[in-house]
Amino acid sequence: MHWLKQVQPDWLAPHYLSSHGTLAWLAVRFGGVRARIAGSAWGSDILVAPRKSRLMRWVTQRVLA
Repeated sequence: MHWLKQVQPDWLAPHYLSSHGTLAWLAVRFGGVRARIAGSAWGSDILVAPRKSRLMRWVTQRVLA
């Protein structure tokens, strides 16, 4: 994340919300990265992961917000 903070991209584009999207959200929320997130979601990201647990539902909502 140190490198990402130095580069300060305008956008982060994670292609799997529940893993890469979470890392992007953490970088923006807590890591000092000032990027916007443009996430791509597969069917399982939206249809399956949020139903697995409250944590996964919370993670999905944060990344999509």
